[in-house]
Amino acid sequence: MNDSKANLRRRPSTSQLPIPFGLCVSGFLVVLFFGGFGPLTETFGATIIIVNKDGPGEGFNDPAPFTPVGGNTATTLGEARLKAFEYAANILAQVLVSTVGIRVDARIDSLGAGILGSAGPNTVHRNFPNAPVANTWYVQSLANKLAEQDLDLTTSDISATFSANFTNWYFGLDANPPSGQFDFVTVVLHEIIHGLGFLSLVDVQTGEKFLGSDDAFMRWLELHGASPANYPLMTDSQRQYANVAGPNLHFIGANLQGASGILTAGRTGTHVQMYAPNQVQLGSSVSHFTNTIKPDQLMEPGIASGRALHDLGLAQPLLEDLGWIFEAGVSFPTRNDVNGDDKGDLVWRNTSTWAVAIWLMNGSTVASSGSLGVVSSKWQVAGTGDVNEDGKADVIWRHSDTGTVAVWLMNGLTVMSVGFPGSVSMDWQIASVGDVNGDGRADLLWRNTSSGEVTVWLMIGSIIASSGHLGAVPLEWQIAGTGDMNADGKTDVIWRNDLTGAVEVWLMQGLTVMSVGFPGTASTDWQIVGVGDVNNDGMGDLVWRKTSNGEVAIWLMNGVTLSAPGFFGVVPQGWEIASTSDVNGDGSADIIWRNRQTGTVAVWQMNGLTVMSVGFPGSTSINWEIQP
Repeated sequence: MNDSKANLRRRPSTSQLPIPFGLCVSGFLVVLFFGGFGPLTETFGATIIIVNKDGPGEGFNDPAPFTPVGGNTATTLGEARLKAFEYAANILAQVLVSTVGIRVDARIDSLGAGILGSAGPNTVHRNFPNAPVANTWYVQSLANKLAEQDLDLTTSDISATFSANFTNWYFGLDANPPSGQFDFVTVVLHEIIHGLGFLSLVDVQTGEKFLGSDDAFMRWLELHGASPANYPLMTDSQRQYANVAGPNLHFIGANLQGASGILTAGRTGTHVQMYAPNQVQLGSSVSHFTNTIKPDQLMEPGIASGRALHDLGLAQPLLEDLGWIFEAGVSFPTRNDVNGDDKGDLVWRNTSTWAVAIWLMNGSTVASSGSLGVVSSKWQVAGTGDVNEDGKADVIWRHSDTGTVAVWLMNGLTVMSVGFPGSVSMDWQIASVGDVNGDGRADLLWRNTSSGEVTVWLMIGSIIASSGHLGAVPLEWQIAGTGDMNADGKTDVIWRNDLTGAVEVWLMQGLTVMSVGFPGTASTDWQIVGVGDVNNDGMGDLVWRKTSNGEVAIWLMNGVTLSAPGFFGVVPQGWEIASTSDVNGDGSADIIWRNRQTGTVAVWQMNGLTVMSVGFPGSTSINWEIQP
């Protein structure tokens, strides 16, 4: 067993030399359990249990008054710290897969000068049931996950301490710390990831392996151009040299290499460079990405005040190389699922009376329905999406005169509350609703119809957590839809050129367009009428309709690449595609049709490029329209 801790140090202003994160391998740690269990963070993939190790009146129990900020509604300092910790843990819990709960001891205490936080695994294990590689150390949480059992019931998996010396913490949840303040969520997220295995147990000063065996992290290190290049096969003195070999020390796991194309700096070919300055930085060397990596990554060896990174970035594929599994597209929830049963529902609006209604769907059957009353014709439904991460789609409204945005937070057939996040000029239109930053909350994508500018509101419920401007796009390009095209849990943007028929995909990472791809071109007679994962591979696919004859086609997508096309023949033009949504909960998006002459609704239940069945859930007056 070993206590391996990673210390997060502050990075001063850019005019000063960076002070690195720290990672030190110390001796055995005796953990004494006291204090209560904190809130349980549980979503789709994993359960993270926060164990509050602070005593009464201190740290996470500090009763000092706190003014809510950035979506953190706490009223005491201890509560604010805990809510921010929970938020960071939940970013991981919603995408990480483990059948064994992950316990994190958490405390606020004095740390060394410049150290923001320190965390790491409490124990490491080898040769356990289902161990992928013999005689290799795995950190406690990962070993538990692989063994499908808790290998040490007496000890929490991770121990995390955060500095009580700093008074300039930012406890907001909106990734928007002011200059001079350090984002607590970023620090917690960074340190928990170290505890999940983003570190090596090798003594960076001597090159010695921990108790003579490899660890899961070091297995993927290489010294580019050396002989041997393989880090585990080196002698201690060769590893000692590799630890200070600058940009030539690389991590070469297949998942990380496959994701390295987003980098504009910090890679050699597909190999990602690790932090290895020419003098060993205890606690930083080897166990971080290089500090020259671009775009910025959460697991770099330093962080500046006024900066926040709530996205796993390249930490995710690296953790996958270690043996972790992530939910594909977990934060791209079932479209229009207002009651949280993982089946898409239909939101209706009457264009004559302006009444609102919902059909709760069970495949091709209406399980139940309800009326939500009448809303002024000035209010239009702009989209649906789960803005408060409760697993239920909410309804986004826009006022056609004032530009005001309203949010109905939904629970099935009940409007739980109404919020008004803001108002903007009617030149701006909500182009789509989707989770662009992978936090489990749907965001609003805006387009200016005059200038072509694009903006995103990152949402926390009915509050704008932060916003970002993505630049202007020529008006011949139109947003054709959004969907998680590369299974990273973030909604991407699909564009179509009205003049040339070209298709463009923006792969998104929050307020950043990480990369742009061009999967192909189709005649402008073909229109994209829906985006949904019809083959259950975690990646959005494109549903097409030919305007001249009603023909239907689907592009199965693999990121920005067209994987396979399929054609479904001609459907009479009295039928229009109203929605793409998984109405039967099998993981594949289905196609919902509406006959605009008779009012009949039809459902194609899809399995990839095959229509498995056709059902007719009902018919309504043509005054009723299915909302986006």
